[in-house]
Amino acid sequence: MLKDKKMKQLLVYFSIILLNISCESSNDVSFLIGKWKYFDNFTIEFNENKEFKWVYSNGLELNGKFEINYKKNTLILTYENEFESNFTYHFVDNQLIIYQNKDTKGKLKHHIDEIIILKNYETADNLKFYSSTEYGNDLFILPNDFNGIVYVNYNNPLANNAAFDENNNRVIDIPENGLSKTSFIENPMKYALGQMIFTKKNNSKIPFFIGHMLMGLNRNEITYMGLNYDSTYVCLLGFNQDCRENINNEYSCKISGNVLMFRIDKLKNILESFETSK
Repeated sequence: MLKDKKMKQLLVYFSIILLNISCESSNDVSFLIGKWKYFDNFTIEFNENKEFKWVYSNGLELNGKFEINYKKNTLILTYENEFESNFTYHFVDNQLIIYQNKDTKGKLKHHIDEIIILKNYETADNLKFYSSTEYGNDLFILPNDFNGIVYVNYNNPLANNAAFDENNNRVIDIPENGLSKTSFIENPMKYALGQMIFTKKNNSKIPFFIGHMLMGLNRNEITYMGLNYDSTYVCLLGFNQDCRENINNEYSCKISGNVLMFRIDKLKNILESFETSK
């Protein structure tokens, strides 16, 4: 009996040691240390003192402190002016995929703002994009003659339309008014990695790009990328984009889930809309 009691005590002590080891290892930020790049738009560097330096291509530099919350997978950046950004992160194969959870004063706890994928600066040219494989792509089916803004309201409790096609793609139908409601949960990873397909009901595919990738580029640079000014594209505009009231007005009701926005139009019209919105 005494032997069993001592054995139980040893097991408890051993468990406590393992717990302490796991807690210490969870505070390891070594995976984040170094310089990361987002295309040619900016770099962000994290050091061992939990300081970061964010440098944009135009020379603008932001500095501050960072913290990691492992339980919630969050990266918190506190700038020198004490402004704070809260990101959810995924670290896979030297790639850091982060999306910003915008603070909306408790009204929308999971309101997604910006989504970016960072590549390790030293190995960026040798990396392949990580593939999210829990299902295929997000497949959006649009009316044949549709042009304009599309809103996709995810995780809508009144929608019951979670369908997959034969290739295990999530199928999201877009109605004539461009206001789609789906019971699917939003997946920022698919957005960040471009794992989306846009097609019309006649099965013709529509090429797409993420909007901010073209901002600041001149016509020659855009043409060099292989884009045609007179061709039709889908321009991804991100989630929510600070216009929740406008979205509610479009749907004529309060929308609680995250809303993906994109525009389908000729490239020249899309670029003109960028200019007028400045």
